[in-house]
Amino acid sequence: MTYSNDILVQVPEEVSDLELERKLNARWKELISNLSSLPVPGAPALTAAQREHLAGENIPVNVQGAGVDPATIAILISLTPLIKAIVPLVQPFATNAADLAHTVALDLWNHLKDRLWHEDHISLQEKS
Repeated sequence: MTYSNDILVQVPEEVSDLELERKLNARWKELISNLSSLPVPGAPALTAAQREHLAGENIPVNVQGAGVDPATIAILISLTPLIKAIVPLVQPFATNAADLAHTVALDLWNHLKDRLWHEDHISLQEKS
């Protein structure tokens, strides 16, 4: 099964890609440091080293041009680094580690979007 590891979002034009990348990665580090295990039923607890490794992954953000609305810009966010870091963590108990890692990355992505909205007041509207 093939998945896209890139998500195209629209953000208000006053939010720069560098600011978004900085805040997104800061929220990622916070999210992982508070995570006891991956959001998978039966997943073992994460060790400090595993949390540190996941928290060290950066989520790249790239401007893709104008958004649908003139007050927005389109930004591409890649989840590939997260998926690559999650695969070895789920391999011991998953039949298809890549599928599970992709699902876990999307779940964590939704947590990140919520945190950006509630804590930084940055709304990320997914664009197809």
